[in-house]
Amino acid sequence: MRKRKTLQITNHHGWAVERLQAFERTPKNANMANQVVAIRLVMQEIYGDKSG
Repeated sequence: MRKRKTLQITNHHGWAVERLQAFERTPKNANMANQVVAIRLVMQEIYGDKSG
């Protein structure tokens, strides 16, 4: 059985909200893009960045 790749939300990953927004448009896998959107939205709420 194939192990499923997942993204983890951490506060030390080094990704900025802007970089995640750019990455949302690049994944070949729609599920991965949805995960990136979810992580970005959580980060925006945590850090108070409402620019997106």
